[in-house]
Amino acid sequence: MRKITSNLRDRSNEAESPFLMDIAQLGLRISLAVIYFWAIMDRLGWLGTAQSGKVAWGNWASFAAYTHSLLPFLNDNLANIAAVSSTAIEILLGVLLIVGFRLRWVAIGSALLTTLFALSMAVFLGGRAPLNYPVIVFIPASLLLASLPAYRWSLDAVMAEHHATERGRIG
Repeated sequence: MRKITSNLRDRSNEAESPFLMDIAQLGLRISLAVIYFWAIMDRLGWLGTAQSGKVAWGNWASFAAYTHSLLPFLNDNLANIAAVSSTAIEILLGVLLIVGFRLRWVAIGSALLTTLFALSMAVFLGGRAPLNYPVIVFIPASLLLASLPAYRWSLDAVMAEHHATERGRIG
């Protein structure tokens, strides 16, 4: 145990700690994806009913109505399209975060999407509304993920290694 803590102490003195950054970026990716998937499961009714008081929406109709409250300038059909579109985008972002494909762009997309959610909540539901959901944490977490120099344990890393190997064979 003493050796482990000594090793961690030694690493904390380094200018960069690649291992900790690797763990942090993986943790960020998984955390953001899980929260996206959790919200999707909620709106599909997989986490409980709307009447249970344990979920935000509990069914698609409640989520669609909530989406319409965030976009009151749209008619019902367009608000439903926005609900379906945001759900599809969240599924895509969650999957890409887990597999680690085009992570910098995915993280920027996540920050933009949650910024739009937060602004819409603040404008149409009041300034405290974004505090009831994790969007306030999603924005800086996504931007932090986008700013990292490398994404170990990702499809991006596998592809970069493959390209480097291929270039080595050619050169």
